[in-house]
Amino acid sequence: MRGMAGEGKRGHANVIRLTGRRKGRRWRLPRLKLRYLFLLCVLAWAGYTAVFVQWPRMKTLTAEEKQVVARLQQVRSKNVALKEQVRLLQQDTYVADLARKEFHMAKPGEILFTTQNSATP
Repeated sequence: MRGMAGEGKRGHANVIRLTGRRKGRRWRLPRLKLRYLFLLCVLAWAGYTAVFVQWPRMKTLTAEEKQVVARLQQVRSKNVALKEQVRLLQQDTYVADLARKEFHMAKPGEILFTTQNSATP
């Protein structure tokens, strides 16, 4: 076999070149696998963060938001009632009626009559 033409150093060089290509592929394949492994790790971390960290926090914040909105509605309605009471307290007739009912006051010359309820002894 030694006597064949063209197989001397060329044939041996071809074997080395093919071996070199295989080694190149061996290095590419682990790099490619390493890239996919890194991408998989990043996606796994993002999924874990979204499901186990952000989702419960979002539920908590949504519940707190509902409570705050309900409290805000209560405060707004109370604010409207207080504004109405301020408007009424600026009227003299309302203040006079309130003094008669709450504090049992009477105008000069009026006689105040009080009655006992049958429920109270």
